[in-house]
Amino acid sequence: MRKKILVVEGNKAVRYLLCTILNKYYDVVSVPDGISAIYSLRQSNDFSLVVLDPDLQDMQDGELVKYLRLSPLFNDIPMVMLSSMDESLLMSMVKKYGVEQYFSKPFNPMKFLESVDALVMGRDHRELSLAVNFK
Repeated sequence: MRKKILVVEGNKAVRYLLCTILNKYYDVVSVPDGISAIYSLRQSNDFSLVVLDPDLQDMQDGELVKYLRLSPLFNDIPMVMLSSMDESLLMSMVKKYGVEQYFSKPFNPMKFLESVDALVMGRDHRELSLAVNFK
């Protein structure tokens, strides 16, 4: 069974790119805002990862990250932040809330996918999947 990833991204083009990158290996649910993200998480508790932009229009910067980390329902779901925010602000959130990985926009899709694979499946699976894909 394929692992499930939630993508939370306000920019439609970036959301489409993320879905295109991830859909080959994972079941992806994508939403444009924080309220939709919370709704999706409450409807299904089987997400293996959340990819999100902490700068969402319907929430203050980092509010969704804080909510997910402080919630006993969702705090064990790994997170990858993807943002165009100032890198020092991103690093601050990463340290404060224990976010597993972050990328600044624009980002390298291959490195992004490698990080996602490592978080969702573990390093052995990532190395295997990359070896299979390059044959």
